[in-house]
Amino acid sequence: MSNVEPRFGRLITAMVTPFNDERELDLDRAQALATRLIEGGNDSLIINGTTGESPTVFYPQKIELFRAVVEAVGGKAPVIANVGDNCTADTVDFAKDVAKLGVDGFMCVVPYYNKPPQEGMYQHFKTIADAVELPIILYNIPGRCVVNMEAETTLRLKGDELDRQRDEVSATRSKTLEDARAQAQSLLADARAQADKTLEDARAAAEEMQQSAREQATAQARRLV
Repeated sequence: MSNVEPRFGRLITAMVTPFNDERELDLDRAQALATRLIEGGNDSLIINGTTGESPTVFYPQKIELFRAVVEAVGGKAPVIANVGDNCTADTVDFAKDVAKLGVDGFMCVVPYYNKPPQEGMYQHFKTIADAVELPIILYNIPGRCVVNMEAETTLRLKGDELDRQRDEVSATRSKTLEDARAQAQSLLADARAQADKTLEDARAAAEEMQQSAREQATAQARRLV
């Protein structure tokens, strides 16, 4: 077994979404449930997945729910927000809004009903990944979406992620090298300026000593005359 722990842990619960008698979100109970799940040993929570009634909760209410759970968990465990939709543009826009709430990751489902080919799935998830900074859990559920995302497509997306990470490392190294060069040039310029000033001071001191010596010699010559 690998010693590397999964990013979101090993016990991740897809939390149900409580409603009150008026069929409205019960945010107090949602917070209480989230707290109990974390205290019970869950490593992370998935909020508003299919188990969490995502098809029946509209975007404004989803925002309220995510905000409430993030507040209740208080950083004790990652909160993963289900932002997936079968519309790529809607998913991107919603994910950007949800990211501002302080969630730790997203879950995005394979586009349902549309039945995209593998290239369509790849482009869907790639577009989302390119638009956000947070990690994304790919939710492949053929029984509900009718289509299956093949392993090759998942690996292709993973390859893109590795490429992004390498680019980030390369950019960081380049910036670090650039900053180091700039600092070295600044230090060298300061050293040159200091050396020039020291040389100028030495020349001035030498000229002053020569002038003093000439004056003393002149005075002595006058006394001898």
